[in-house]
Amino acid sequence: MSDARDAAASLSYVEFHDLARALNLTLATSRKAQGKRNPSEMEPGTAEWHAVVEDFAADLVRYGCLLLLPMGSSANETD
Repeated sequence: MSDARDAAASLSYVEFHDLARALNLTLATSRKAQGKRNPSEMEPGTAEWHAVVEDFAADLVRYGCLLLLPMGSSANETD
């Protein structure tokens, strides 16, 4: 198991919730700085909201993958 997964497995529910909330706020702030909209700014259930949710989720996956990279490596590096 990776160090990140070991660390996540040892978190309490409250710690995990706080970490997830911090990640959500960080991503929302980053998206706003990039001029992207966030799901909380949209009317839930609309076609535009669904598109923003999909884009937010894609950014979340990309950011999560970066968090799992070993320190000092780059997402652009190839083996």
